[in-house]
Amino acid sequence: MAKSSTFRATTWDPLLIISQIVTLQSLCYLSAALITLIVDGLTGADITLDNLLNFREYRGDTMFGWTLATGWLTNSVFGVFILLHIVERAKLCLDFTITFHFFHFLFTSMYSQQIPSHFMWWALNIISCCLMSIGGEWMCMRKEMTPIQLGGGASGEASSSRSKSDAKRRKSSSPTYEMLPLEEESQ
Repeated sequence: MAKSSTFRATTWDPLLIISQIVTLQSLCYLSAALITLIVDGLTGADITLDNLLNFREYRGDTMFGWTLATGWLTNSVFGVFILLHIVERAKLCLDFTITFHFFHFLFTSMYSQQIPSHFMWWALNIISCCLMSIGGEWMCMRKEMTPIQLGGGASGEASSSRSKSDAKRRKSSSPTYEMLPLEEESQ
């Protein structure tokens, strides 16, 4: 019987994928709602769901439309951090970002009872999709590339003397790595 690893399992897990999609969608809409609430409060506009889901509100000829657009782009920055904590895989960020924006398209179409027809809405969502995808991939790659700190498994006096020499070495050199250089290990 083959031993299966649970770290970064690549098996098909539909429950995990669906829960990640629902969580991403919920958190992105929560942050978008909070940002829209702040925008509404600052501009003195009425607090309605139209400001979040009606494509007609995102217009390039009014200051309120530009403010909503700025809020939606700010939400895409929050989406990067949501991707970092929910998805955690750089190669999956594009998939989850496109899924989020596809569902946003569906929700907007159902709420507005029309397929979005304003150029500003389409441009805004394409830019938001690019920002979330590229930013999420970059942040996830940085997280994936952090060195893994290995804990010492030795016990007793050898462990304490090694930890004292490791502490001296860490103080003398700024970067710390999980492995010792070869020349120090042979001594």
